[in-house]
Amino acid sequence: MISLAPILLFVYNRPDHTSKVLEALARNKEAKTSDLIIFSDGLKNDASETEKKNKARLTEIIEKETRFSRVIINQSNKNKGLAKSIIEGVTDTLKKYESVIILEDDIVVSEYFLKYMNDALVTYRNSKKVMHVSGYSLPFYKGTKQETYFFNPCSCWGWATWRDAWSCFEKNAAKQIEEIESRKSWDEFTIQNSLPTYKIQLYQNLSGEINTWAIFWYASVFLKGGTSLHPLISMTRNIGFDGSGEHCGDWESNPYDSLIYNHPVKIRRKYFYKSTKILQQLILYVEQTMNNRFYTHLSRRDKFYLFRQKFF
Repeated sequence: MISLAPILLFVYNRPDHTSKVLEALARNKEAKTSDLIIFSDGLKNDASETEKKNKARLTEIIEKETRFSRVIINQSNKNKGLAKSIIEGVTDTLKKYESVIILEDDIVVSEYFLKYMNDALVTYRNSKKVMHVSGYSLPFYKGTKQETYFFNPCSCWGWATWRDAWSCFEKNAAKQIEEIESRKSWDEFTIQNSLPTYKIQLYQNLSGEINTWAIFWYASVFLKGGTSLHPLISMTRNIGFDGSGEHCGDWESNPYDSLIYNHPVKIRRKYFYKSTKILQQLILYVEQTMNNRFYTHLSRRDKFYLFRQKFF
């Protein structure tokens, strides 16, 4: 019997969100035979009393968790921040395991999420091309019988990868920008310029305006010629767009919101191609739905930056 990939859960001080994530995970029949490894980041030095109480509630919740094969808690005494926590946690865990499934404390999942992830990890474990398995998909779906598709960007709202693939990870904005520039690949990287935020994030990390990690993983996969497997209908949902998260704001209308697909997804290797039809639907959805809403949430400085860099 093939052992199941461990689940890495990164938490901070959101007890209610974390409870919902654990409840959803536990409904997967594979949960009871899966190891759950929790990385709990430490509080910031200036944490408020409310944040301290939330942290105490969170700690109580994760220490009482028993619905998995094993529950291993890694509690940090200092605040690392999300980017460092994930990079270190995934890197250290992949020294012991061949593959991992990763969640953050605001990602609720389908009852078939773990089956989908483990099936994909087994099916593509020897592929040099497939480097990432996404649990999330944009809600663009329009009539196709395909259950999965390949799309270069790496959605990290419930995802998985392998040791060999993650060994290519690099967090070096200057180097990655230079390489994409030299290849003249910005159009491909930003999906025909339909998602300019990918380019923006690299430059903002370079300038120190933000400190994130997911854009570097996508850039690493992209520059290695890799791709990502996605379910046609999302197996996850981000419940963090309520102002409680580190990088998700409070959006009244969220173009990323997607209903969870609570049915099994068959992983068929014959679908190892990029569907032009699906890519066209994705780009159309982004251009008509997401970019207008994305643009309205930008500051005046960022809007000026977009036009100066000719992203639109």
